[in-house]
Amino acid sequence: MIELVSLLSELSDIDLLSGFVENLKLADRFDLEHSAYFTYRYEDFLAGNLTALENYLGHSVSFSGSVDQEFVRVARSKRSAIGETGSLLTIYSILSRSKRTS
Repeated sequence: MIELVSLLSELSDIDLLSGFVENLKLADRFDLEHSAYFTYRYEDFLAGNLTALENYLGHSVSFSGSVDQEFVRVARSKRSAIGETGSLLTIYSILSRSKRTS
């Protein structure tokens, strides 16, 4: 990845590499300082793999593929085998609905 950013920097005459390296350092520092931080991959959400999220939350989560109307304007299409609409805001929507019903 560094080689790609380096090449892009060279081709564009813009120093992209130093910002990239700083972001990597920031991510590494965050990971070290917050090793217990829960990470849920968007790819897992799109694939319908909710087990890790359910284990973290301590209860089951269901998702029909629909997005609350208030989030439709920002939902991005997911082009996967599931073929539904999904977004990070959809995850937020699921969690907020879950909290309202708990």
